[in-house]
Amino acid sequence: MSEILFFIFIVLLTVLLFGAVRSITKRVFLMLKLRELKKITGAKIKYHSLPFLSLIKFSDKPEISVEMTDRVYLIRLIGAKSKTRRVHFANPEFTVTTKGRRTSGGVKILAMGRAGLRRGRFVRVQPQYYSPKVGKVRLLPKLKVTDEGALNGKKAVPVLIFNPAPHDVTYVTPEKNKVLAAFTGDMVYDHMIFTASTFVTYAERHERQETERRKSSSYWDEYFS
Repeated sequence: MSEILFFIFIVLLTVLLFGAVRSITKRVFLMLKLRELKKITGAKIKYHSLPFLSLIKFSDKPEISVEMTDRVYLIRLIGAKSKTRRVHFANPEFTVTTKGRRTSGGVKILAMGRAGLRRGRFVRVQPQYYSPKVGKVRLLPKLKVTDEGALNGKKAVPVLIFNPAPHDVTYVTPEKNKVLAAFTGDMVYDHMIFTASTFVTYAERHERQETERRKSSSYWDEYFS
């Protein structure tokens, strides 16, 4: 009996350690991606707290700020233990994490052709998103910006980076009449949502476009002056 209990303990410990190592590894990957963004664009990146703390409790202050030409991204981190988790925003302050993957099925439609032959066509059915009934509920505090001067007069852009990323993200619309799927770059309430890689891609592309816009504007100002 003791051997069985010891074996169960080892299995549970292994699962917990695997989840912890995976989460920490993903956070390190995020830091490397931000370092890459800094190298490419010259962005100013500040860590206001250890990126690992939000694995335990969500912060009400930006954990990371990324200052670029025209904006400052105020980043908070939110993670899922595995890719089989789904994160649902019941409202701007509460999230529900459930297990399982949403799948899209299909229906095969048979019809008679002109020659009397039966022809089949597979029609994919999009998954329907509903509010999870049960799951782990977590409080997401309202974002606080204690030092407005740190923005240097630039636009503040609240960002949630899913790291580790879940299988999917859904949210209740502000009108509270439907549940929608959210994708990277979407605005969920007052936050843009990303994964580590997609945030760096988005920020780098926006910075490049802003630099080109300013160069073009400067050229025409000089031309007509």
